[in-house]
Amino acid sequence: MPQRHIGQADLDYCLVLFDNDGNERREQDGSLLSEKLTDIVQAGVTDVFFSSHGWKGDIPAAIRQYDAWIGAMAAQAADREQAGRLDPAFKAMIVGVHWPSLPWGNEDTGAALLGEDEADEFAAEQQMGSGELVRQSLVDELLLYLAPKLLGDKARPLLELPALTGLSEARAFTLIDTQPFGDDLRLRLRPRVEPQARSSD
Repeated sequence: MPQRHIGQADLDYCLVLFDNDGNERREQDGSLLSEKLTDIVQAGVTDVFFSSHGWKGDIPAAIRQYDAWIGAMAAQAADREQAGRLDPAFKAMIVGVHWPSLPWGNEDTGAALLGEDEADEFAAEQQMGSGELVRQSLVDELLLYLAPKLLGDKARPLLELPALTGLSEARAFTLIDTQPFGDDLRLRLRPRVEPQARSSD
């Protein structure tokens, strides 16, 4: 799911992508993000805010714009507190809409998983594969979506990593937070930094 996290504002927004013909682009599992968002709204969201960028923008440009706009909106702490006072049940969802409008722009959906200055670099290096990015310790944060579905032993693995010879070689992550999305569950993880052993003098 193309979901962006704005760290300085501690806020998430969803990015719905459209193709050149105006059709919503499907997720990797074939689903439509708009359908998942409908389920989330029905689960208790009171207000939905939509943002749409202007002409001549690709995915990285849209991300930069939405990160800036939504970050500025989230910084209005007094307004957010006032909304909560007016409606104690206030729960917002923010949706950014992207439509291709930049000739020869970057429309790789992988760029939607990162952002700002990293998006173009990620698209250029995507041939490495997500497993290789993890293996080379190039991942600062991992968003893992769990769906209540059993795919069997013939399903594609989450990441392609070298075989382990022992559990001590497994890559450990720290759970930062969890958030439900309809029937799915999103886990936000960061690589665990193991303390270095002191050298004896």
